[in-house]
Amino acid sequence: MSGIWPGDIKCVAMLTFDVDGMSSWIRRNPDYGNLPSLMSMAEYGPSVATPRILDILDSHDIKASFYIPGYVGPIHMNP
Repeated sequence: MSGIWPGDIKCVAMLTFDVDGMSSWIRRNPDYGNLPSLMSMAEYGPSVATPRILDILDSHDIKASFYIPGYVGPIHMNP
């Protein structure tokens, strides 16, 4: 019986990443924006983790989808 995947591929996986940054915290309570330690933690994903994930995916030629709130995207765009 032939499957829907080409060649001898038996299994596939889909990788998705949610990069919410500070938006998920500020949405809960706008006053959280005044807590530097919380905002620093929230910024780790977009600022540090996402570039690392992109490098790993690129080194293995893996495609993935990233979901980024409209508020977060412009803050972290490359010039």
